[in-house]
Amino acid sequence: MTDTDPTEHLTLLGFRELQQIFPTHAENTLYRWNSASGGRARQLPEPYRTVSGTPMWTEQQVLDFIEHKGGMGHMRVDLEALDMICAMQTGHVSTSAGV
Repeated sequence: MTDTDPTEHLTLLGFRELQQIFPTHAENTLYRWNSASGGRARQLPEPYRTVSGTPMWTEQQVLDFIEHKGGMGHMRVDLEALDMICAMQTGHVSTSAGV
């Protein structure tokens, strides 16, 4: 999916969606992943956009983050939730099941 193709629908995910995708991680863990503090680097990628003060990531950024963190063996990831979110936003199911 590229930004240059206006016919493509970009799936954006905020903290609420991340909580559904990473169900065993508390909300404060997700906020901590997004901040660089105490000498720690930000773990989540730089948000694609910030909308009304809310950071938003693309589906691909989240999939890359999951892969970078060691895949699903390292943390509980609900890819069905990701597919459902993408389907609600775009009207079709994503290809994230191949991660």
